[in-house]
Amino acid sequence: MRIPLSFALLTLASSVALADESDPRDASLYVRLGGTAKVTAIVEATITQASVALDQRPLVRDRWIAQICAISGGGCRASDDVIRYAPASLIDALRQAMRTQQVPLATRNELLDRLASR
Repeated sequence: MRIPLSFALLTLASSVALADESDPRDASLYVRLGGTAKVTAIVEATITQASVALDQRPLVRDRWIAQICAISGGGCRASDDVIRYAPASLIDALRQAMRTQQVPLATRNELLDRLASR
């Protein structure tokens, strides 16, 4: 019995793709948060909901993105710990933004734990 070449190639490609899938628990927190695009969206929603002054938004946005990236394994460096001194209302806005962006509960809690431990 001969197996058509196209079927053999398709089977081989499928097995390689399945073998390459990694366990999401092995991914960095940054990846599980959704990477650059999602972290940026979360921070944008946070500062909008918290009514950060318009003239302060670019600075706050850039610093928060850098800090979340740094503490979650995204490969960034944060120059200062801006989130440590954030008012509770801003942290609540962060929680809401992560829910809105459909970040899984375990991932949200892990980020909040890392922020609290700094």
